[in-house]
Amino acid sequence: LGCLARSVRDVARYYDLTAGTDLYDPSSLPNPGNWEQNLGRSDLKGLKVAVLPDLGMVKLEPGVEALIRSQAKTLIERHGMEEVEVDLKLPNLAAQWMMGNLSTLLADLGDRWPGCANDLTDEVAFGLMMSRALYNLDVAAVAEAQRVQANEAMARVFEQADLVIAATNPGPAFAADATTSSPTDSFLDWAKSNQLAKYAFRGVMGGA
Repeated sequence: LGCLARSVRDVARYYDLTAGTDLYDPSSLPNPGNWEQNLGRSDLKGLKVAVLPDLGMVKLEPGVEALIRSQAKTLIERHGMEEVEVDLKLPNLAAQWMMGNLSTLLADLGDRWPGCANDLTDEVAFGLMMSRALYNLDVAAVAEAQRVQANEAMARVFEQADLVIAATNPGPAFAADATTSSPTDSFLDWAKSNQLAKYAFRGVMGGA
């Protein structure tokens, strides 16, 4: 999950305290240690850097790409690194990823669902309902194929570059009371703004 950090040193100290293998997490990796102690000691000269502000597919807000490229240029020149051109094409995993990952939430909710629907945000409640209706073996197959494609695409990138510089978010942080960061209205936005649709969704969930 990471941490909310004020500086690179904060992040390094966080890694010193939390990184490492965990018997309950088969994907965990050993902690090399000394993250904070080694700050500023890495030799970056000659490293190949791919500057991919949008990772090949993300719609960035105005000014984000220009800022990333200018800062990356400064960083690369200052440390004697080499910028390389890399063509990255990632599959759009959004819908399949969303539906598949809601299964873990459904498992946590257990027999409280759908009775707890009104305790959830509209996005989560509607997402659970739609996923239960739409997710099947065909959707899972597409998600698995795209997962492999994404892994292979990133592997090809790191065959050509040591580092990738990209946006962590497409734009500024969104308001605390906002439920998404997307400036574009979605089906859920329409459903939330349409009282009849909203009552219908909630009614179906309440009677499920």
